[in-house]
Amino acid sequence: MHISKKCYQGLTPKQRAIAAYHALNREDHAEVDRLIKNAPKDGKQGQAILAIGQARDVYNLMLAKKTKDFLVAYGESKEAKSFCDGWIAAGGALDNKAYHEKRAISKSLIPIVEQLASEITAVHQATREWCQNNEIPVETFSGLCCFVPLRPADMDSDVDSEMLNIVRDLYDGITLSW
Repeated sequence: MHISKKCYQGLTPKQRAIAAYHALNREDHAEVDRLIKNAPKDGKQGQAILAIGQARDVYNLMLAKKTKDFLVAYGESKEAKSFCDGWIAAGGALDNKAYHEKRAISKSLIPIVEQLASEITAVHQATREWCQNNEIPVETFSGLCCFVPLRPADMDSDVDSEMLNIVRDLYDGITLSW
């Protein structure tokens, strides 16, 4: 038996899954192939790979949805504020209807943008918790297969508790062992 094949066969399903995703993140497809091809044929090896894949899907889908909503609201808010700033800079009258409409839009979107930012933070926090609870390196949630790399906890601001519980519930259904 080839020495590398022996080394690969000694990996637990979770170790193999983590190694495979890290190899995928660095675009080392040959390593992914070796990890998969040299897995024992006991039927358990694919379960951890699927579980981490499911967790990454939850992360990507929730983050993509919230990020899209955030970017739309933020963009509309900035557009309205830019109009108002330009209007004032051009010497426009403050009693203008269009100015007041844009100002109202800009102000009304600020709490929505803040809410969406806290929901994005909740997705990140719940994902880090799942990684910690399952002893999965957070770096697994980066690279080719992730919409946005999982950010560190020190970047978090306000966390929306409702969204945090929703994402936690989704992760609760994903287990690495059966």
